[in-house]
Amino acid sequence: MSYNHLFKIVVVGDHNCGKSCILLRFAENTFRVDHVSTIGVDFKLKTIKLGRDKVRLELWDTAGMERYRTIYNSYYHSAHGVMCVYDMTNEKSFNSLENYWLKEIRQHAPVNSVLMLVGNKADLGSERKVDFSRAEKLATRLGVSLYEVSAKTARGMFESPINAQMLSYCRVRDALYIKVSLYVCVIVCV
Repeated sequence: MSYNHLFKIVVVGDHNCGKSCILLRFAENTFRVDHVSTIGVDFKLKTIKLGRDKVRLELWDTAGMERYRTIYNSYYHSAHGVMCVYDMTNEKSFNSLENYWLKEIRQHAPVNSVLMLVGNKADLGSERKVDFSRAEKLATRLGVSLYEVSAKTARGMFESPINAQMLSYCRVRDALYIKVSLYVCVIVCV
């Protein structure tokens, strides 16, 4: 399938926060209970229609396990956007956004790449450890968008468009950057 624009999105976050499940839900609208953890890096492709243009999203799914973290640096280069995913039922995954992931992004991602925070596992409300106001404070302080979703039930994935300021820049033939607003489900952050 041909496309007019290509965006590279890198999805990061701790092990077991649901990065792969979010991408699977977004790209294929499915959820697997028996999902196997990502080893190294994987990716999904999704082509969406935006007005008269076709936009191809390259969604890079990174393993959250510490032993794989050193291989990510090269994946940040040329990324148009970075989605930071945390598990709303796991405070440690939220804390490592600031303690690790945001530092990595600042160090390795292009300056003009767009950041988005995504809290996953919204279907487990009774087990919630990270409340919305706390996540919202972080997002406000960083000047980024925050979304809460459930890859399992698709809550927040499709009914409210994530107008992803994510991917807000697209290189065109004359090498200038133009602003683009994508209205896609959860990604583009995922």
